[in-house]
Amino acid sequence: MDVPITDHTTFGGKIFFTDFDRKTTLAEVAEKIISDRKFDQQCIKNMEIRREWKKTCCAQQ
Repeated sequence: MDVPITDHTTFGGKIFFTDFDRKTTLAEVAEKIISDRKFDQQCIKNMEIRREWKKTCCAQQ
C-alpha cells in the first residue's frame, strides 16, 4: 500500500470561500498562486541566510 508523501516545506496558500464562488477570474487565481509561490521562495531564502549565519557565528566561537 502506497502512502502519499506530503511536502510540508512550502506554504501552499490559504483557501478562501471566494476560491469556490465561480466569480473569481483566472487572472485572480493566477495572481494568488504567484503570490503564494513568492512567499515560499522568500522563506527558502530566509532559511539559507539563517543557515549561513549560524555557520559563521558558531565558527567564530
